[in-house]
Amino acid sequence: MRRSSRSRRRLCPSLRRGLAAGTTWTTPAPMKTPYDILRVERGAVKEPREQRFVEVKSWKHIDVVILTEIEKSFGEDIEEKGGNYWLYIVDMRVGSPRVLGYRKPFSTGALEFIREVVRDDRAYYVYRVVREADELW
Repeated sequence: MRRSSRSRRRLCPSLRRGLAAGTTWTTPAPMKTPYDILRVERGAVKEPREQRFVEVKSWKHIDVVILTEIEKSFGEDIEEKGGNYWLYIVDMRVGSPRVLGYRKPFSTGALEFIREVVRDDRAYYVYRVVREADELW
């Protein structure tokens, strides 16, 4: 799935502030990666830094999460291998946008599978969020 670099740079202000707080750097992922943002936390001099692979979705009219086959497979694989995978949802349904952060959403039961949809020979997976967010800003 190709994403324009222009759309990757357009993050809502609350997401930009939340991502920037306490991070060494936050960057849009390279074009051919199955995640949207790579976030690296600052750490003490000898302490390892936390690295997050972040997928960003938004809610405007509906409250489901739709993932491509590549996004779903990457998230499940990285969690299975002990990686730090996060799902950030920008909720724009009411008032000013807020960001909900879910750490390891597949393995912690944050997402409930609803159904698979196939369009133009591509599979999309529809999920419902079923628990409170790990982070909120």
